[in-house]
Amino acid sequence: MPRHKPIRAAIYGACHANALLRLLQGVPGLKGKIQFTPIPATMNITGEEMDAFIASVPDLDLVLYQPISANYRGPQFASARIVDAAAKAQTTLISFAYYHFEVYTPFITSALPGLPEPPTEYMDYLLGALIARGFDDAKIVDRLQHLEGLAPYVEGMVGAAFYEFGVREERVLEGDRPLDVKISDRVKALYQSKRLGHTPNHPSTLPMRWIADDILQRIEPMIGKTLGARWSLTPDPLNEIQFFTPPFVRQAFGMTFEDKPVTLTKTHGRQNLADYVRGQRPFYEAIPRDQFLKAVETMAQPTARPWYTPLLTTD
Repeated sequence: MPRHKPIRAAIYGACHANALLRLLQGVPGLKGKIQFTPIPATMNITGEEMDAFIASVPDLDLVLYQPISANYRGPQFASARIVDAAAKAQTTLISFAYYHFEVYTPFITSALPGLPEPPTEYMDYLLGALIARGFDDAKIVDRLQHLEGLAPYVEGMVGAAFYEFGVREERVLEGDRPLDVKISDRVKALYQSKRLGHTPNHPSTLPMRWIADDILQRIEPMIGKTLGARWSLTPDPLNEIQFFTPPFVRQAFGMTFEDKPVTLTKTHGRQNLADYVRGQRPFYEAIPRDQFLKAVETMAQPTARPWYTPLLTTD
């Protein structure tokens, strides 16, 4: 029978969790049927806030969460605590993986230890290497679109990307449980025809909708009715940082979608490539040249990301 009281729910995870919350709050069929308790993202939540959240889990009907390892911020923030707390009650748990997929931006990812935090939140190793090697802005703009030497690494890049995707979906962290929502098969089927990521770990709307659709199906028995989401009316919840996929990358991977040479960052807003290069040059020039190129060499190791090799060799 349908519930007369709203489902008491919470979502725990990284930026994907906040995006999922925004999507679900926009579903007309959920209005008045579910009440979400705000939970800070896992990278921002304090120890006191985490303890309060865990204490509330037995009183919740539903917790959606991303598996969070104790290695990230310590056992206090691990998702295993959610599983343990829910086991003492009737709380329904639904887990979904942390999205990480570097194929669209193969030279943009987190900064290695020892490097400063980029103003864009992600280190553009291609841009930084070109600046460290002394190229002028016009040459850099060209190379950001037409870097040569990538083709031999494409198969390995695809394999590495989906291996990591699979690990995130199949692994079971200590004290946690098998993942519920999996989307890697759909990503494999569509990544060439559709842009499924804005950054290495900011999925575009479509993957987030897949996750939300799966969750909606799972909670229909709790709601007591079929839920349909009019996604076309929902804005992209993670389109706050975006790096374009260069022509040389799209060609190498057989991608058929178009992408404008524009970046979007929190610090500089929307920029064409020339403005992006000028705006980021002071940051990369402030890093000692040898230190940055050494970092690129580290990234290019066979056990890491060997496709970084052209950054050191292509003129």
